Amino acid sequence: MAKNTPKTQAEAKDTTAKNNKKQVENVQIETRKQLIEQLIRYRKAKKITQADISESTGIQRPNISRLESGKYNPTLDMIVRVADSIGLEVEITLKEKM
Repeated sequence: MAKNTPKTQAEAKDTTAKNNKKQVENVQIETRKQLIEQLIRYRKAKKITQADISESTGIQRPNISRLESGKYNPTLDMIVRVADSIGLEVEITLKEKM
């Protein structure tokens, strides 16, 4: 048997599951990064501060900062509230994998 070749069907399934999980994590990270970049770009273009967003949403300013730095995994509710405070609406589109 070649090196790095799964010895059993169970090991092959485990390897596939780990690869799928990593792929999903990568998509989540990239999607979050793109969303954050959009929020920051619009916020700055409209000259809105993190403090302004905090005041209008009731979300503590440190949480807004952590969101923008990528150190916070926001809920959909938080994203909608932040977007609304910047004058944006959230649109989610699902598409077939390439």
